[in-house]
Amino acid sequence: MVEQTGSLRRNGRMRNMRKRILIDASLLKHLYVDKRLSTREIAKRLGVSQATIQRRLKRLGVARNLGEGQHAVKSRHLREFDGDPLTRAELLALRFTDFSSIKHRRRILFTTSTTHAGMIKFAYEVCGPHADIRCTPVRRKRKIDPNVRCNKWEWGIRCSFDDSYDFLLIPKGAVDFSREFSWMDDEEEQLFLTRAIECDGWISIIVDRYCNKFKFRMGFYNSNLNLANFIRRLIERHCRTKTRIHGIRTLNENIVYNITCDVKRRDLKFIEKLQWRHPEKIWRLELALELCDEKITQEGLDKIKEIRGKILELRDKTIELAKMVFASRPKGRRPIPIEELIRLLGI
Repeated sequence: MVEQTGSLRRNGRMRNMRKRILIDASLLKHLYVDKRLSTREIAKRLGVSQATIQRRLKRLGVARNLGEGQHAVKSRHLREFDGDPLTRAELLALRFTDFSSIKHRRRILFTTSTTHAGMIKFAYEVCGPHADIRCTPVRRKRKIDPNVRCNKWEWGIRCSFDDSYDFLLIPKGAVDFSREFSWMDDEEEQLFLTRAIECDGWISIIVDRYCNKFKFRMGFYNSNLNLANFIRRLIERHCRTKTRIHGIRTLNENIVYNITCDVKRRDLKFIEKLQWRHPEKIWRLELALELCDEKITQEGLDKIKEIRGKILELRDKTIELAKMVFASRPKGRRPIPIEELIRLLGI
């Protein structure tokens, strides 16, 4: 309700003209706290300016930021950490590979970015039961060559955990993994190894022309030497195979440590029993179970080509979808639930 008050001059013009805007305090609290509307949405609904709504909220003593009021309501649905060591092991594997973590008010934000549809489905499978996940299309700019700038589209993944998952805030610096992870038993070590390979590792079928056979090769790469050595020990202990490690200098003068191992058919049964969640790794593993140590045939080569084509096709679709959503939505409306993104990608 708006009232106009003032006093008339002799020439008939208004002096000290002002508006008195009457807003019901209970209605304002209901819209802001219970309905969780923003000040902009409330202002639009009541037909006043956003500044007016903010002044009224301040005068009434209603919390204006998410940390004091509205955020507490939004955080109630987040699941608290139940102390399960398996959950802790697999989330820590993500923390030390692809994901970064920060504490934001009462939440732990777990973030990464990717152009692979398989990684999006993997994040949903692993983090979905514990966190609220949203994906945002972003445009990245990375230098591949000093004279060339490459613009690509990708999806940023943000997982919001309850603050009881504070173990995810462990720094990525010089960590003694053998000491810090001494609480893990064999099952938890195997789960940590699996998740680490799914994030920063690879599985491939090698065509060995010299032996005229298909070979299964698995690897892991990371710039943290302590982590690379820890993963190497886990592979040799649980997979019972020898590994090789070497450093590769990248274009930005960093060193990435690459671990590789050739897996025999007799060891594939153990690897098959691991709890894989990454779709692209699962496709390659299923093909490895079929072709490992078999003679090279044209049918086998066609199957390898088919898997590679399927992965590249999904990657191109993911990039195009990020570009389309980025262009079609305003800045504040670009994040979408990960379930919707998986449905759009058809995986």
